Amino acid sequence: MPSFGIIPCRSLLHSCAFRAAVKWSRRGFASQAEPAEDRSVTLARVIAASPDKVWAEMRDFLRQTRHIPSRASAVVTHTNPEAAATDAVGCVRSIIIPQGLEAPLRERLLEHSDAERRFTLTVEAPNPFRLDDYRATVTNTPLTDGSTLTQYLGTFRGPPETVDMVTTTYTQFLASVAIAAELPE
Repeated sequence: MPSFGIIPCRSLLHSCAFRAAVKWSRRGFASQAEPAEDRSVTLARVIAASPDKVWAEMRDFLRQTRHIPSRASAVVTHTNPEAAATDAVGCVRSIIIPQGLEAPLRERLLEHSDAERRFTLTVEAPNPFRLDDYRATVTNTPLTDGSTLTQYLGTFRGPPETVDMVTTTYTQFLASVAIAAELPE
């Protein structure tokens, strides 16, 4: 039997781009005839905290959603015995979006490495934002001064507007992780 976990998401930032994406969806964004093209977004941020502290903020697939703007809650569905934990490859989370989208955004954890402080996820179809073949990897690299270089690389097919939405969402994700990781203990 699948097991579920629910965690309320607290966003330190509000997402104008996310709200715009919701409006796009409500206006028929996903059904527009504009062709989907290959897109990529690359972001990097130096966080003034150790790689272990930064990784602690994002290693749990369910808890990551507290750093994703405009998300009310997330539910993790364990679809197989190997995905019994919220950091197990194969784990699927459904992000429940309070702005009234018809369906949750479903993301699957494809890769998770504590040793390399890295995770990779995909957005499952159908999704409300017309992100096809979406794959994102976040890595944390130690720097010589004790800080962390956190990098996001997302590739997908979609209309031009999706680049702004993904860029804004993950810029705010990295900012929220930085704020939490840089807090004194």
